[in-house]
Amino acid sequence: MFEEMDGAFGVKDLVTAELIKQKAYTSRDLQGIKVEHGREMIAEGKEVVLTLKDQNILQEGDVLINVNLVDIEGYKKNNEIKKQRPGYQPCAEEGMDESLGLPIPKPKLVLAKYDKEIEGEKHDSFVLGKIAGNQEAKKLMKDKLKLQQKKIESLGSGPLRIASEYYTAEEMISF
Repeated sequence: MFEEMDGAFGVKDLVTAELIKQKAYTSRDLQGIKVEHGREMIAEGKEVVLTLKDQNILQEGDVLINVNLVDIEGYKKNNEIKKQRPGYQPCAEEGMDESLGLPIPKPKLVLAKYDKEIEGEKHDSFVLGKIAGNQEAKKLMKDKLKLQQKKIESLGSGPLRIASEYYTAEEMISF
């Protein structure tokens, strides 16, 4: 009964026309979206499923992640933290400050191993649709600027001369 009514009113034609009007979802729709993994984590030619990251409502911009890659990054980070943590040493006197000549205990931080993450975690990321060489070029420019900003200081000095207690005529003119 409904099919006859659809045929009479031409609903099927309207639905197919609407589907044709909708353009296909292409890579252009993804341009400008940030991926929160380094390019080296995603192998070329390999399919990786990226999903939207859970974020606060007020944060702007969509971020794509892969839950498996997030787990791998967390595993690597935990291993690095374990390597940095020293073993238990009950007799070690690390907490003593002897700069004043007296052994004064240093104030202990509650969770000192997390002090480095006050500013938040830094993730490698890239934006879809941008050229990878652009980031590499920026890194090269930063390195060049750092090298230019460094001043070369020589330890060798000019010839030795005896210090004078009085100004010479040339030195008096400079004032």
